[in-house]
Amino acid sequence: MTHNPTEIVHLRVVARETDPPPFPDGVTARASDRLAEQRRPAYFGEGFGLRETPVVRRAGLSDNPRPGPLVIEDHDATTVVPPDFSARRDSEGNVIIEVLP
Repeated sequence: MTHNPTEIVHLRVVARETDPPPFPDGVTARASDRLAEQRRPAYFGEGFGLRETPVVRRAGLSDNPRPGPLVIEDHDATTVVPPDFSARRDSEGNVIIEVLP
């Protein structure tokens, strides 16, 4: 009987929650998130150039598509929406970016 030792070099585990917890309270829009909109210049390449771009909080997006350009800020990420796209927030709090017709 031979004993061949086995060495695990790579192991991948994927886990999914069957009942994930709700989004933190910070994801829901507060009046201050909707009112406090800033603007800053952002460059969108040769096709669009430098544009004065609204900066919104993720919580300030609604389920109605908002045309770009936009800069969407969150506590852990920044999302840039080009001028020929729109952004909205779905019922789960995800940012949905779609090409404008």
